Order: sequence, then structure tokens, then C-alpha cells
Amino acid sequence: MEEIVAARRRFLPKVEALIRERVVPRLSQGGSPFQIEVPEAGVRSLVYRLCFKEGPFYIVRFVPSWIEARQLIRVCRFFEGRDAPVPRLVFSDLSLSVFITSGHGMLVEEGISGAHLDSLRYSDKGLEAAAAALARTHRVTRSRWGHLGLGSLGSYFGHVHKRTRRRLAELIDQDVGLGDKEGEEIFRRLGKFKARFVFPRGYSLCHMRINLHNLLVSEEGTGYLIDLTKARFADPGIDLVRARHRWCLDVPEKVALFDARYSGELGGVTPEEIGSREPYHHAVFHLAQANRTAKRMGRLISGQSSYWQGQEGLASELEAHIRALRGIANSAQ
Repeated sequence: MEEIVAARRRFLPKVEALIRERVVPRLSQGGSPFQIEVPEAGVRSLVYRLCFKEGPFYIVRFVPSWIEARQLIRVCRFFEGRDAPVPRLVFSDLSLSVFITSGHGMLVEEGISGAHLDSLRYSDKGLEAAAAALARTHRVTRSRWGHLGLGSLGSYFGHVHKRTRRRLAELIDQDVGLGDKEGEEIFRRLGKFKARFVFPRGYSLCHMRINLHNLLVSEEGTGYLIDLTKARFADPGIDLVRARHRWCLDVPEKVALFDARYSGELGGVTPEEIGSREPYHHAVFHLAQANRTAKRMGRLISGQSSYWQGQEGLASELEAHIRALRGIANSAQ
């Protein structure tokens, strides 16, 4: 977390210049004193809080990938006027001059006053707000609301399966002490795993990045999902498994409360129906986590980044996900 905040502070001079030149005039606040705050929470993103002496505050988000920025814009516009649990996109600037100046695209969102679940001590009120927000997002289906315009993305399972397999092979080739971990056999079995399950005809819009910092609960008890750069149509169980782990901490009582509010808000699809594909959802979860950890190990070894866990901690985390995948692969025989 310290590394993320430090990166935000290093980027601050460029941010101040861009906001003064391009954001403040468009918000019709040209003569109003303003202050730029650096949030102490969040994952990876270069995010800043723009506060005026009078009036609302805004979130200014810098996205390094033009494709991810366009995807976030599409999702936000897709939700406009539909009572969606996401912040309203005020405007975006993906011009060449902004990318040349900052190396990022710039998006300005309406600020939402709220707290993360850990700040609320994972209260029942917070969990119910989270469940309602996730269900309202999952109610969005391609068949009901039309095409999102994200292009043909293929199978998310196939995507993380392929990338994790490749990254793990690269780490083994670098002889970082992982061994082969029966890797090829595990991935061969997992490659045939998806065929065992029956999937819904119309996939739901899924967040795909469920974590503590991508949910805000307002003082009124309304949940809002933020950072939708990876959103896509997929099996809603992928989000549910992560929500039970990240938001409910896998505590049975909290999971039961969350599931009850989720199913009541969603309607038509029960957690039991989604649970029939639970082994598949767990496989996707561990593949995605293994892919992320393997990517971090590669960046650490090459000297591109540093992580508080260190190489030994990341290796231990990666081995835990591989053990889980081995158990899932063995059950698939």
C-alpha cells in the first residue's frame, strides 16, 4: 500500500497541472479554490480526490491503458439512467496530449461519500449493501439490455488458464525454486474441466475485480461498485466466490446473510443454482490469483517492481493456489 501511495504522490505535480488546465474549467468551477487529496486506500490505481471549497467533490482516475479506459467509459455510459450502483462518469479525456503529458487517460467521476467494508468492521448493514449492489449489477444481461460493446473477449476461464500456464512455465524455466509442481498435468486436466458444467444462456455483467477497495457503502446504506475496468459478461458465480472470500471473509454466518440479500435482490436465480457450478468458480478464482501472483513474481525477479511479501512470500502464496488447483484438477478426473 505504501508503494501505491508513494506512486500517487510522485505523479501529483502532473496531476495538478492537468486538473487546473483541463478539469476545473469543464466543471464550471474556474474561480473556486480547490484541493487535490491523495487517497490512502485503493489497489494499484492512480486515483485522486478533487475537492472544491463549495460544492461536490470528484474522483479523478488515471488509467494507463487506452483500451481499459474505453472499456470503463462504455460500462459507465451503459449504466447511465438505469439506477446503477456505480459512480456517474462526468467526463473523460483520452486525447493524445493527455497521454503524452501523463502516459494515462483521464476520467472524472462523481464523488461518493462512503466507507469500505473493513472500515465498517464487516457489519451486517455493509454486507447487505454490498450484496444488493452486486445483485443489481448481475441483473444486467446481454439478452435484456443489449451488447456492451467490449468486443469478442472469449472465455474468461480459457483466458486465465492460458496466461497462468504460460507465466508458471516462465517462472519454472528461471529456476526460482518452484519445481514443476506437476504443472502440465494439472493444467491439462483443468483444460477439460469446464465441459462438466451447464451454464446459463444469458451471462450477467460481472465486476471481475471484487475486493475491499472496489466497494463503497454510503451513509444511507447504499453500496456502490467502483473501478469497472475489467467488467464483462460472465458467469455471476465468479463474482460471488470472490465476494464471499473478500467481503464475507468466508465466515458462514456472513455468507448466509450476504446470499439471502443477494438472492432477494436478484430474483430468478438462486445461490443454490449458481452453487451447482461452484467447483468451476473456485477454479477460476485460484487461476486468477495464481496468474496475478506469478505476474508479480516475474516483475519482482526482473527488478521492475517490489512487493512487501518478497519473493519467498509470493512463492508461498503461489504454491497455495497451485495446491488448490491440484485438488480441483484431481476431482475432475
